[in-house]
Amino acid sequence: MKPADAARELGATLQQAAAAIHAGQPDRAADLCQQVLKRVPGQADALHLLSKIMLDSGQPAEAEKCFLASLAGAPRRADILVNYGNFLRQQGRLAEARKRLRKAVKIEPSSVPAWHGFALTLYKLGELQEAARSAKKTAELAPDYPAAWELLAAVEQKRGNSNAAIEACRAGLKKKPQAHRLLYSLAQLLRQECEFEEAAKVYGYAREQGYRSAESYRNQADALLESGELDQALECATA
Repeated sequence: MKPADAARELGATLQQAAAAIHAGQPDRAADLCQQVLKRVPGQADALHLLSKIMLDSGQPAEAEKCFLASLAGAPRRADILVNYGNFLRQQGRLAEARKRLRKAVKIEPSSVPAWHGFALTLYKLGELQEAARSAKKTAELAPDYPAAWELLAAVEQKRGNSNAAIEACRAGLKKKPQAHRLLYSLAQLLRQECEFEEAAKVYGYAREQGYRSAESYRNQADALLESGELDQALECATA
């Protein structure tokens, strides 16, 4: 088989493996990845897919082995670094996660997932000034991505900059008015600033867009109560 044909066949097998993962067929996906690895030991994409399969099946130690083997063959692959960095953060290994994600943003400075993962890791580490810069970078790269604005608002709130946090929410909602988590974040911030009437309205908007929980009703009831709307507060609390 010609090298070009072999490469196309490997690519097709990897695509089938990715499709199997999305279809909820992890065993088939793993078999396809192993087929690739038999032909090309250390193939980075196959190992990267295997890391996801291992994670989804509750095998973090095996997932990490796959991540590291994948990076051994492709140390400058930003997408692998991002997923490994996010894995490390979820494992509570924040300093290690920061190192991998910092490398990812240097390699691929236009990567939204890299900047978002980096900013979130910095936030969890309490490195708030750099977290704010990274969250702003994420929002600049992807202004239609509500999670970027949500994270920026969270960072600014933790820094004690309530006005900046509110402005971050409003800026994101200009791009995505239906972003229910961002609406809820804005309502929380407004209630914290004693803007009870507006907060109550925004809680309602958030719920209309899909943010439904007992907590959202309770918080809206509190905001209505503080703004003097007793009947509405009772109705909301009952709901």
